Amino acid sequence: MFKDFTEKARRAVFFARQEAIQSGASQIEVEDLLIGLLHEDNNLLTPTPELSLDSLRIEIKGQGTRKTSVSKVATMPLSAEGKKVLAYAREESKTLGYQHVTTAHLMLGLLREPTTVMQGLLKQYDLNLEEQRKRLRLYDEPPLVHDFTILNVIAGAIRRVLRR
Repeated sequence: MFKDFTEKARRAVFFARQEAIQSGASQIEVEDLLIGLLHEDNNLLTPTPELSLDSLRIEIKGQGTRKTSVSKVATMPLSAEGKKVLAYAREESKTLGYQHVTTAHLMLGLLREPTTVMQGLLKQYDLNLEEQRKRLRLYDEPPLVHDFTILNVIAGAIRRVLRR
């Protein structure tokens, strides 16, 4: 299902799933996808001093009606709106000539799904939808940083010891 997603986009969906589990949902909602995306890449929306992941989580969770925690399950379905977001993200990726769906495409998909939460977020933080779209279409997803420096140092030390 996610074979055409970049690693960062997959991680964003994973974080969305974790968010849904923690809030007691039976499916991954659009709000969970938004939190998961911003958890993975907080530069997807134009930075504003008031907009942080924690403040956004409090804002969204304050609107929700979820109460009890669910047991951790291997798979959790996407809501109907969540499925639309993924379809929109794939469409944005193809339209822009990409081979993979990136976090920016997921955010464009979220912006295309007119949920109350997304509309409220855009209005509250004075984010212009068209400006966000233009910016995200040019957005390059930062690569995952795999720092193997310490492993290379250890491997070099082991090689030196074995040569003796």
